Amino acid sequence: MPFLGAHLSIKGGLHNVEKQCDYLGCDTFQIFAKNQLRWESRPLNPKEISTFKEFVQTKNIEKFVVHASYLLNLASINSDIREKSIKSLKEELKRADDIGASYLVLHPGSPKRKNSTKDGIKNVIDALCKAQNAVHLENVKIAVENTAGGGNLVGRNLHELLSIVEGVEKCGFEIGVCIDTAHAFESGYTLDARFIDEMHTLFKSRIFVFHINDSLTEKGSKRDRHANIGDGLIPTEFFKLLLNDKRFQKVPFILETPGGLEKFKKDLKTLRSMIL
Repeated sequence: MPFLGAHLSIKGGLHNVEKQCDYLGCDTFQIFAKNQLRWESRPLNPKEISTFKEFVQTKNIEKFVVHASYLLNLASINSDIREKSIKSLKEELKRADDIGASYLVLHPGSPKRKNSTKDGIKNVIDALCKAQNAVHLENVKIAVENTAGGGNLVGRNLHELLSIVEGVEKCGFEIGVCIDTAHAFESGYTLDARFIDEMHTLFKSRIFVFHINDSLTEKGSKRDRHANIGDGLIPTEFFKLLLNDKRFQKVPFILETPGGLEKFKKDLKTLRSMIL
């Protein structure tokens, strides 16, 4: 049985995650561990961390995910932006590790210049190695997310992700990927059994997280617009195939669909109905 959950809000504090999780019946969840639109945030106090970790343990949640700030741009060719991103990533890693997260999902970013994908990938690898070298981690591992491909974003296909993973592994770190179904579709992939096999062939156990989203925009649009499950353009049969694939039974499946908790509840019901 796959782990199913959604991206939950930490507005008001980490303690508010529990009631959202209970309402949805989550097996897993994703959160921001800080304000995703600010470089710096207040430190978490030990009591807050302890209460949160107790809830996770009590609910028998084996794995949960932290999503890094949208401000990070590890691929940037601007050294100031890249160094600021590395500094912030160190803090994000430590924060995620302190609260017991299994994975920190991050977007690799964009070099912001055409024909500079190779430089962008090199920058991402260098940044990920530097950040992990600087922080002692107990639990959390990085999962690099695929992108829809607009704006010269790095990670627009599986092979670009693989280049990042293999580059970081040469530094001696265990790293994996987060596959967003909407982004894969929007970047041009046909989502079917062959795509699932290709993912597994390339990454195997290095697929750490799925973002299970439908797409409002057409295949190859390069426009990142999520839709609720069954309301978008991704074939419903693909979600069924993915959820029932025994190779991914211990992987967190995280919804990032629009509409808040009520829509999450409906989407989770739809996904659960597909599990055989």
